[in-house]
Amino acid sequence: MLRCVLFISLIGCVPELADECAGDDGCASGRCVAGVCVGETPDPFDGGDARSIDGAGPDAFAQLDFAPQPDIHVDPDGPPPPDADPDAARRTSDVAIPFDVAPTPEPEGGCHFGEQRPCDGQADGCGGFVESCTQAELWGPCLPRAAAPETCDGLDGDCNGEADDLLAFDAHLTLASGAVHASGLAMQVEGDHARLVWGQHGARPGVATRFVAIGEPGPGANVLPVADAPSGVALAAPGGRPVLVWVDDGVVLARRLGPDGGGLGPRVVVDRAGGATEPVCAGHRVVWVRGGAALCESRLRLDADVLTAEPPRCPFEASALSSPALALDGDAGALAWIEDDRARFALPAGDGWGPSLALSAGDVRAHEVAIAPHPAGFAVAWLAVGETSGPVLALVNAEGLLGRWPVPRAAGAHGIAVAAGGDYVVAVWAERADAAQRLYAGFARAEDGPSVRRLRHPSRWARQPRLLAHAEGFVLAWIEDTLEGPAPQLGVGGLACP
Repeated sequence: MLRCVLFISLIGCVPELADECAGDDGCASGRCVAGVCVGETPDPFDGGDARSIDGAGPDAFAQLDFAPQPDIHVDPDGPPPPDADPDAARRTSDVAIPFDVAPTPEPEGGCHFGEQRPCDGQADGCGGFVESCTQAELWGPCLPRAAAPETCDGLDGDCNGEADDLLAFDAHLTLASGAVHASGLAMQVEGDHARLVWGQHGARPGVATRFVAIGEPGPGANVLPVADAPSGVALAAPGGRPVLVWVDDGVVLARRLGPDGGGLGPRVVVDRAGGATEPVCAGHRVVWVRGGAALCESRLRLDADVLTAEPPRCPFEASALSSPALALDGDAGALAWIEDDRARFALPAGDGWGPSLALSAGDVRAHEVAIAPHPAGFAVAWLAVGETSGPVLALVNAEGLLGRWPVPRAAGAHGIAVAAGGDYVVAVWAERADAAQRLYAGFARAEDGPSVRRLRHPSRWARQPRLLAHAEGFVLAWIEDTLEGPAPQLGVGGLACP
């Protein structure tokens, strides 16, 4: 039988002897080692011939160092002791080893759980791309966002091709069917009502008028058989009362309107010289183009229900004049027009008009201009064709041009209207898009560059927009080409995402 004995770190197996001893005298062999009598045994280390366990003489075994070793103390918070095994502490399960691990720094622009922000995606996503803040308050991956209701976040939430298109005109009213073949359109806002007039060329030719609560259906239109084919219509307001102005065979005419839109009193001739086109009105002033080469005006008077017109005068003449636009803000007025392919602007001076100011650059052709009062002066917008085509928004007053913001678009925009929304210049125009002709809006102000959005409205083929500000936002009118023919439309909305 073998007994295994541990010598420091060496293990050997020797035949077990029953004799235990306290010294050499107690052993028959005369040798007592570690309390056991031993004699000649095989070498436990090399399996060689039988010899003494020391293999080197009787004193060699005693040379082995059995002296007690000092305790090794590992301080978890201090450096390792000299000549210590650097991995010993890690192998000791009951000793906690501290690790100096730097905390993860908070990312720049930290976030709150659930927060989102736009990001640059690498694939098509109609709703744009967003990063979402995780529960660890770290920004997640940039992912396409699914279609959702529009919000003012710079993204195309509803996937209609335009971001933040929230100048919406959802309160929509068709004023007459396409069978009337409407042409020309003018509008006034009186409190919470809108008054509209348009020319008709269908079964009931003439000038139609309609007075409706803004955003609410109202009575049908009144049709005044004033002309078989009016070439332009406008609405004046001398003394705050509505007056219809139109052109019949080159002659400018005017007539009072009743509360229901019906005609009151006789027609008044404003200009019988002939060749008149494009009448526009603001307050008691009327402006039109005569013969394509003169800009003429008159002033209407309404005394004791009798309408009269001052003799016309033509303060501006040029080889080519078109697209007059007129605005009044209290007693202050402003006039804009296209002259030799350039947009021009003038303010009153004395009993007439002061010198004109060129608004558009000479290397860009301008056509169709609009003007409206603005808190800083007057908002002006026109359409440009040239190296940079599209609408141009501007702010101008007696000191000159305060700001000009081109809105580059594909050529083909036409029909433009302008209004002020707070300190913004807001313009609306018609533009081809997706096999349709839709209305677009542009916004600009002194602190910001321009932005563009397609309007949310049900029309697919719109033209001739008219835009006016009112207490609740904006009133927009336009002509919609339907299967029956051109039909006048009315919408009401607000500037939700400037």
